[in-house]
Amino acid sequence: MDRQEILDRVRTVAAECFACRPEQINEATVAADVERWDSLRHLVFVSSLEQEFSVEFDMDAIAGLTDIGELLGLIAALSA
Repeated sequence: MDRQEILDRVRTVAAECFACRPEQINEATVAADVERWDSLRHLVFVSSLEQEFSVEFDMDAIAGLTDIGELLGLIAALSA
């Protein structure tokens, strides 16, 4: 799975979790960029991504991410 495919799937999940347009999500997106991205929706987002990609995130790794681009790298590493 290439990076663009991962981004497309992350965008779909984010749009569902945060009630935003998928186009709002790109590699530089941070939580502050998305109006409805709060702590509760963050947990739903993480759980939804785990289901979408059949991975399990380490919470310390998730806490250390700064943007969607880093999340894509983590998903790629876990999916390999």
